[in-house]
Amino acid sequence: MLLLCMDGNNRMADFDDITGWEEELFALKQTNRWIKREARAVFPPGKETRSAYDYMPKWHVSEVKALAAMLLKQECLHETFREIHAKDEAIKKNPDLSEWHPDYPPRPHWEMQYLENIATWYLLKKDLPYNTRALYAGIGGAIGVFNNQFKNLEDPELLARWQKTSVRGILFK
Repeated sequence: MLLLCMDGNNRMADFDDITGWEEELFALKQTNRWIKREARAVFPPGKETRSAYDYMPKWHVSEVKALAAMLLKQECLHETFREIHAKDEAIKKNPDLSEWHPDYPPRPHWEMQYLENIATWYLLKKDLPYNTRALYAGIGGAIGVFNNQFKNLEDPELLARWQKTSVRGILFK
């Protein structure tokens, strides 16, 4: 069940109470700042032959932790974290199931899209560069901490996972 973090009061969003984030994201995406940022992240001028990840500015690990912490604070996202984790666990328990099998749990597409939109709002509010690896590292960290895969955002296992999977998106120095 996907829950929205809105009470309909049209309040400006902040990082402790993200009510109104959807309206703000829509407004921010209408600006030239978003259009230029998205284009620069995907196709830097004259560099179209290499992966876009090679040109995305990296986030410092502290920003990834801050994103994950902000997501963890939002009680309205806790059910979304549970659903994503349950689907991941079901897939791990039945690794022989193919994606086309009727018992295969549906991918958490909408839940992840929802979290990605909140993370995109966060990066625009903080004026961070667009970087999908950093976004998904923060989202994954929040899901992992919430579901007790990791003790906290300082857990060495979480940091090791980020270093292994997101080295092209996160600065660790």
